[in-house]
Parts: sequence; C-alpha cells; structure tokens
Amino acid sequence: MKSEKKVFLERADGLEAAVDKIIHAPTASIILNIPKNSVLGLSPNNFRVMKRESETARKTLLVESIDDHILELAAVAKITAINPVFKTRERTMSDILPRTKSVSRSPSIRTPKDEEVSEKRFWGAREKSEDRMSSAMKIKEEVSDGDDAPRKDASRAIDIPIEAPLPRRRKRARGMRIAFSIFAAVAVIGGVYMYFIAPVAQIELVLKKRTVPVELTIDIKKEYHEVADQGNILRIPGELLSARSNITEEFPAKGRENVSAKAHGILRIYNAFGSSPQSLVATTRFESPEGKIFRIKSAIIVPGSKVEGGKVIPSHIDADVAADQPGTEYNIQGEGRWTIPGFKGNAKFSGFYAEATGPMTGGFSGERPTASPEDLANAEKDTERMLRDALESKMLLSQTAGKFSILEGSTQFVVVQRDIPVPVAESEKFGVFMEGEMKQLVFEEQALADAIAAFAEKGSEGEKVSAFDVVYGTPSFDFSEGSITFTAKGSVTFEADIDLEAFKAGILGADEASVREAMWMLPGIDSAKASFWPFWVHNAPRNPSKVEVTVK
Repeated sequence: MKSEKKVFLERADGLEAAVDKIIHAPTASIILNIPKNSVLGLSPNNFRVMKRESETARKTLLVESIDDHILELAAVAKITAINPVFKTRERTMSDILPRTKSVSRSPSIRTPKDEEVSEKRFWGAREKSEDRMSSAMKIKEEVSDGDDAPRKDASRAIDIPIEAPLPRRRKRARGMRIAFSIFAAVAVIGGVYMYFIAPVAQIELVLKKRTVPVELTIDIKKEYHEVADQGNILRIPGELLSARSNITEEFPAKGRENVSAKAHGILRIYNAFGSSPQSLVATTRFESPEGKIFRIKSAIIVPGSKVEGGKVIPSHIDADVAADQPGTEYNIQGEGRWTIPGFKGNAKFSGFYAEATGPMTGGFSGERPTASPEDLANAEKDTERMLRDALESKMLLSQTAGKFSILEGSTQFVVVQRDIPVPVAESEKFGVFMEGEMKQLVFEEQALADAIAAFAEKGSEGEKVSAFDVVYGTPSFDFSEGSITFTAKGSVTFEADIDLEAFKAGILGADEASVREAMWMLPGIDSAKASFWPFWVHNAPRNPSKVEVTVK
C-alpha cells in the first residue's frame, strides 16, 4: 500500500466534501489538490477546519494548488502548501480577506462562532469606512472655507489613506499571464520530450531449457596432451608440479649436560710417493702442524700419483677425521702440512701428506647447553611447518597466475633430509636443518567443465550452457604416475544461443507487429513479451539505447 495519496477537488467542492475526502483517504499522508478559484478560497476558516479535522484523523495534510490565494490561505492555517508547476511553497500573509467574487458553491461547514466573527468583521469594516468618509468631508470643508481661511490642514487631506485595489489586481493578472506562459512552455517541452525522447521498448524473452544428466569418470594424467572421451570416461591433461627447498632455523638450548666431544673435520690426503695406490686403515693417525693428533674414521685407499712430462702429479682423496682426545684445545684451524706419524723414518713419510679443507671444530669437555626431547620435537615441528609454507609459496608462483586448479589432497610434502647440529656453548642455541620436496597434481578446471559440457551437448547444435550443476567425487592420487581419478555426477542445462545484438539491430524502428513476429522467429523461444512506453508508442525506437532486451 502506498504511504501517500493525492486527492483532487472540483472547483465547486466545499468544505464538507474536502473534509470527507481527507477523513476517508486510505493513507496517512494526503496531498489535497485544490483548483483555481475554488469555493474554499472564500473563507480562511475553511482551511483551519481542514487542518483541525486532518489532525483529529491523525493524517498529514499538504495542499497543492496553482492559485496563489489558495496557497496563502493554507499558509495562514499552518498547512504545508506548494505550487506543482514551480515547486514553490506558500507565502505567509497575516491579513487575508476572503474573495468577494460570486462563485456557486455547495454548503460548507460553519459554526455559530464563525458566523459571529464574520458579522463583526463586516460591521467593523463598515464603521471604519464611514469614519473615513466623514473625516474626509470635514477636511474638505476646512480647505474650501474662503480665501482667508487657514490652509495649514490641507496636508491632512493629502495624507488620508486611500485604498487602491486596481494596481494590485493588475499585478496579479500580469503574474498569472507570466505563470501561464511558463506553464505552456513547460508543457510544450514536456510534450516534445515524451513524444521524441522518452519512448522505450522492453523485450523479455524466455528460452526453452534442456537438461542433460551427467555421470562420468574423470581420468587426469600428466601424460595426456589433449581432451578425449572413451564411453563414460573423460581423459583430461594434467600437470605434476614440484619444488625443492631447505631451511635452517635456530632455537634456544635450555637444557644442560656434561659431555666430552672430539673435534672433527676433513683432511685431503695426497700421494706424491708413487703410482701405486696406498691403503690406510681406520684410525690411521695424522699430526697437525700444531702437533695435535687426529685419526681417520674409516679405511681409505689413496690413489697412485701420475707422471706427466717427467713430472710427478700427486693424487688425493678426502677423509673424515676426529681428534684423538676430546676437548676444546683440538678446535684448530689446521692450516699447513699434516704428516702421518706411522711413516716416520720411511721414504713414504715425505711422499704422503695431508691438508685440512677447513677448521677442526666440535671439541668440547664439560657442561654445555643441550635440547630436551620436547624442545627437539617442537623445533622440528616448527621448522617443518616453515619449510612447508615456503614450498607452498613457491608452488603458487609456478601455477601460472591461477591457471590450474588444485583438489584437496593433491599436494604431497616430503622431508628428504634433516640435521640437528650440536649446540654451541657460546650461543646456547641449537640449529635445525631441513630439506623438503613438494609435489602437486593440478589440472585446468575450465577445460574439465568444457569437456563435460561438450560430452553432454552431443547431438545438438546452436546451444550454450545456461547452468552447470556437477559435483566431483572424492579423488584418488598417484604421485608416482602423476594421475588423479574421480567421478563427476550432476546435470548440464542448455538453451538456445541467440545473438541479442543482431536481434536488437533488426527491430530498431519496426512496428509492434513486426517486433512480435521477429521475437517468435528466434530459435528456442518458450515465451516472449514486448511492451512500449508511453502508451501511444507502437514502434520500437531507432536509438539502440532505448531498446532493452532481457533473457530469462
């Protein structure tokens, strides 16, 4: 229900008719349209009564009129009033008298008090008029009493107020002529707009739908290069993406333990003695330039040297060594030539030697920080999470800007190497090194949807997908084969593929009958409706922007 209603009065409708329409209006807000020269304008009391009755009925009243007198009377009664042509509000006047023009009217509601007030106003105005005429006659006699009579009171005759209603009527008539001219111009412009600019055509097309049930097995493999179907199996090309990365994180070593650890490192052992290889058993001693003894951890064979151009070229092999005793004094740089004490006094002593590839570290004896089993477990868990996040970010970058789709469970993450070095006493921290690999089986979901639609569209032409309602089942993955298998079940709905722009271009300027004929000639139409506005329009506009075509 509308919240506002406009009520129109006739010129002869009196107060009783106006009050009746206000009270019986179906809305709480009423716009009362009062015509020019209405009988309601004969008395300001009519508007006070309308104001009182509307408030009693709990309704909001607004007066609308092109008559300035009506607007003024409404303003005096404190009723909101407006001119519908110029959208201007009422002018407030304090001394407004009813019009004296004789107009046929219907009986209006008047109270005894109203009659008494009107009678007092009439006799009061008559007495004032008689007093003015009497004063004027007396002054005139004084002015005309002989040539020797004083003329000082002559100015009083000039100062007598004289009402001049005629100029006011002329101004009002001129205002009305101007208002009528403006109203006529607005009407002409509005007519031109409504006839040439406003017309629109609205076309509504309802297309027939064809729904095809779908139940397929989807087989996605990295070895497939194109979409293919075999019965109820759709083969879709897939991709196996992989990324590898490592990370080292440090954690506080909160525990303490008494340990004895030997320094360790790597020696590069040279054979400059001869072309024959030399075997060295595990724990073979090597002496550093500082006189520290280190032993190789496992047996090795030092290859024979080569002779080129009469010059011996030493061969070499790397071996892990550990200090003979625990302690920090074995944490040495180890720079210089290392010898084998076992060959001392033998020609091999000078033919076999070694060099440290780096410092010897890890020697310790006493109390040092250590990580509890709980700390180790938490550290490995945190490091693995950070490594996984880093790999997932790397995988996102390799998915070519969202081209591929990833199903839940299609990602494989494996830690290929982990190491937890011994905490360093000075830092009281321990590190966790971890290397991992991530693989993802991905495919183009749009390619899959297009393949399912093409499968369902077999045997029909000139249609397009209007609804795709397909649910994928739980997938199974084989990362070694790079394949994904799952089911697809649901339906695909098709409708005619209509070129709406060509249809619109074909009906521009056509009459109503031709438009309706063109609508029903379109393929796959279930129902169609054409409407034109304003009501006198029976041709589609020539402007394409004024023709609206919607499809349901």
